[in-house]
Amino acid sequence: MITDVLQFILLGLGAGAVTAGMAMAVVITFRGSGIINLATGAIAMVAAYAFWAFRSDFFHVTLPTWMAVFASLAVSVLVGVLFELAVFRHLRTSSPLARLVASLGILLVLQATMLLWFGQATKQIPNIFPEGIVDVLGAQVIANRLWMAAAVVVIAAALWALFRYTRFGLATRAASENEVFGMLAGLSPNQLSLANTVLASAVAGAMGIVSAPLAQADSTTLVLFIVPALAAAMFSGFSSLTWACVAGFAIGVGQSLMQWVATLSWFPTDRGNPLPGIQALLTFVLLVIALSLRGASLPSRGELVEKRLPLAPRPGRLAVPAAVLLVVGVVLLTVLPFSHRQALMLSLIGMTFSNGVAFFIILSTAATLHAAGVTDIQTSAQAAEALRPVAGEFTFLLFSLGTSGRCRWHSSRWRASRASPCRTWSSMPGSASRGAPCSGRSWQW
Repeated sequence: MITDVLQFILLGLGAGAVTAGMAMAVVITFRGSGIINLATGAIAMVAAYAFWAFRSDFFHVTLPTWMAVFASLAVSVLVGVLFELAVFRHLRTSSPLARLVASLGILLVLQATMLLWFGQATKQIPNIFPEGIVDVLGAQVIANRLWMAAAVVVIAAALWALFRYTRFGLATRAASENEVFGMLAGLSPNQLSLANTVLASAVAGAMGIVSAPLAQADSTTLVLFIVPALAAAMFSGFSSLTWACVAGFAIGVGQSLMQWVATLSWFPTDRGNPLPGIQALLTFVLLVIALSLRGASLPSRGELVEKRLPLAPRPGRLAVPAAVLLVVGVVLLTVLPFSHRQALMLSLIGMTFSNGVAFFIILSTAATLHAAGVTDIQTSAQAAEALRPVAGEFTFLLFSLGTSGRCRWHSSRWRASRASPCRTWSSMPGSASRGAPCSGRSWQW
């Protein structure tokens, strides 16, 4: 039994290495620009596709392994720099929510680009590490798992030395602690952000290349590594590369041990198979624990301006556009090919669930804020404050993910009874207009 546990621990070093590398890339980006970049996994995906293409004659040329590695890292850096200059630089003084949504948009753009360029078929990433079997204290493990872990440890040590002993590292740490004072000292936030983006993109690209033993080049596998990487980055407080690396390895080993637990006789089964989803459940639990333990003590960056998102304009005359769009939707569901109809139905179902979740988030935050005596809600940022006791500095992240459907609930459209819209809305617990005359305002996300 001890040998089995050791073997699964060693096998988990591979996934832990990729998670640790992406977590460090997320931390580097946050320290350099204050952005939680959800597109880090997508940059790793781009590097994996590029490495496969350079080694498989996709571009009508086959490069040696070492040259393909450097070319793939260059591609990942170029992608990171492109979006830094085209998107993130213009959002440097925007709200955290705006920057988070921008990174999510970049992730979707990169996914779609890879599918259009390389097709839906998965590509086998060439392996750059030895594949022999190694015996460790009686447990046998494939050598490439140990090489992956060693490579990430070396990268982590180099990054630690870079940020600890160089002027660049000192400048990055100074700007991350107080951007205003950093600018007064002659530091350029734009240059520091660009330099850290180059570094983070290179690290993410390296993870896409070394992940060959675990993942194939497709549009989902490497992208989803951002979820456990975010958990590891949260445990590090988005400030410590060392703890991000340690937490990433721990998460990978924990997921591997969950696979071992699923093989035990007492583990619940469904038709003879272990219940699926135990690894995803572990990641979710770790995210909740990280938010609870470190959410209130996460570092904030000194910024010159903290702009709120503008209020969405109140739409009018909804009946005619809704009727026209309904007819168009029915026609499309009738005449389109099966694959297109299926995509449209999935989109409608997803948006229905998303708006349902957003609806109940609105109700719960209203009740929470009203109990605390907050009755004047003008923006979504104020409503998100209801989650601060749990999520801390990640309030905007949790709130924005929950309201991804961009729900707009207008009080004038609420018809729960014969009462007027104003009275119906103001009679609800937690209403922003409770006890006040109707002003025609509405909650808008």
